[in-house]
Amino acid sequence: MDNFEKFDEDFNFKPITSGLGFKTAREDTEVIKKVNRSISLEAKPKEVKSFQHKDMMDSYSSELKAFYEREVNKSTHVKDPEFSDEPIILNATSDKRAVAFVLDMVIIFLMTYLFTLSFKLTAQIDLVELAWSKDNLAIGVMSFLFSSFYFFYFLILEKSTGKSCGKEILSIQVVDLNNNTLSFKSLFLRTTISLLGFLSLGVSNLMNLHGKISSSKVIES
Repeated sequence: MDNFEKFDEDFNFKPITSGLGFKTAREDTEVIKKVNRSISLEAKPKEVKSFQHKDMMDSYSSELKAFYEREVNKSTHVKDPEFSDEPIILNATSDKRAVAFVLDMVIIFLMTYLFTLSFKLTAQIDLVELAWSKDNLAIGVMSFLFSSFYFFYFLILEKSTGKSCGKEILSIQVVDLNNNTLSFKSLFLRTTISLLGFLSLGVSNLMNLHGKISSSKVIES
């Protein structure tokens, strides 16, 4: 018997059921615990990953929301020129300015002629006839009359309304570079340069020197 136990210890025989898939209740319990532990270990990383994924989605959603809010704020502050409440100010075309100037000259010449006509009726002196006969005094008087009417015509009308009669007809007006009413100093300078330009055959007027020097311009009204 002792020899048999020694033989059994040397070869470490196991029960025959252990090799055929038979398990005891204790072994089954241990196996179930191992399986549960392995399942729990596998489930935890997935749970962590799901939380990480959720955090990433929440962060992305908040960033996307913030981006769209910024864009909406920008769009509310940017005014579309087509739907802006502020009027669009356009510079007057050269054709309109030229026609307005011609109309003003007609009016100024007519004023000068009516004055000389009244002077002829009262003083019996025909300044126009004398000027045509190249009388220097008559030419000087006619030039002074025309210059005076020219200067005060533009100065008074454009200071009071920003428009001469010709500009009123063509719907244009004189303003400064900021589209504000022209000051008396700037208007005085503009009218003086314009008069000198007209007396010098209109060279400076064609170059718009009176507008550039006086910092003024003509716009659509």
